[in-house]
Formats: sequence, C-alpha cells, structure tokens
Amino acid sequence: MGKPFFRDRFEENPKSISEINLVYNYRLEASDKLKNLNYKIENTKNSYDDLKFRFENLKSEYERKNVALVSDFNAYNAWVSTFNAGIQSGRQRDRISEHNYRRPMTEKDELNSIHQNLQERQEEMKRMNDTISSKASVINEIAVNYELDVVNHRDDGNRMGTEFCQGNHTSKEGRQTITIYQFDNGGRLVRVLAHEFRHAL
Repeated sequence: MGKPFFRDRFEENPKSISEINLVYNYRLEASDKLKNLNYKIENTKNSYDDLKFRFENLKSEYERKNVALVSDFNAYNAWVSTFNAGIQSGRQRDRISEHNYRRPMTEKDELNSIHQNLQERQEEMKRMNDTISSKASVINEIAVNYELDVVNHRDDGNRMGTEFCQGNHTSKEGRQTITIYQFDNGGRLVRVLAHEFRHAL
C-alpha cells in the first residue's frame, strides 16, 4: 500500500497564475427569489419533481390569465376609442349641455377604474412570469445534474452552456481559472471547489 506524501497541493500565492471567480448570475438570483417565496430548494430528484409540478401549474394559470387580460385590454381600448369619438362628435355639434357633460364624465370614471384594474393585473402577470422564470432556471439546473428533462421558458433553454454547471475550470495560455456559478452554502462551495481543483491538478 502506498504512503501519503503529506504535501500541500495548493497554497495562497499573490503571484499565482491561477484565479478563482465567484459569479452571481441569474441562476443564484433565481434560487434566492424562490427561497424568499418559501420554496425549499434542494439538488434532489424529489425537489425537481415538486418544482416541475408547481411550474406547470403556474404556467397554465399564467397562460389562462394572460388570454383574459389581452381580451380585456382589447375591449378597454375599443371602449376608449368609442368614448373619444363621441366626445369629438359632441364638440363638433357644439352640444355641451349639463346632461351631455355629466354622462361622459361618469363614463370616464368607469374607464379610469377599469384601466387601474388592468394595470394591477398586468403587474401581477409580471410577478408571475418572474417566478416562472426562476423556477425554470432552478429546475433545469437540477435536471442537468440528474440527466432529467429540462423545461422551456423564454431564453432559459439557450443558456445551458458552461454556466449551467456549478463550476467550471479552464486553462488558457498558461493561466488556470476556476469559475463558481452555484452554491447554496459553505459545504456546497467546498465540494464544488474540490471538484474543480481536481481538474486543475
């Protein structure tokens, strides 16, 4: 049996030709957002199944609400056009009686109320879409680790290059670089670094 040499494999050296970069990118941001929404994020198959189930449900809800919102926006815009045409027609006929003044003002208040409601729903849709994007990023990260199916949302499927692994080691022109993209705690960071250091060795 061989004997260990007890040699230090790595040491801190300001003049070293190696560097380590910790990158805070969209994947860590996505994990942080889901944790703030009380999602339990783990790099496991069970976590993947749970997140994917929630992802599909939220995506279906988003698509359903989006169809209704687009329809209501179209109806609102058509009403605004009719309202403006009526106001313009009344001005051209020079009929500004008290009745003709109050009716448009009441209608305008209704339109303002509808517009405010549409804006609130639009903001809700933006938040939902942001959550869906975060879920897609986290799901796909786990999927890559376990060779599972990825989910598609916006451009997440196009970003599955080196950034979709937890870390990456490169060697170019005599300079070695380790870039860490994902870690949830100190223990995970040590494991990822150890893996990349093996590549460096």
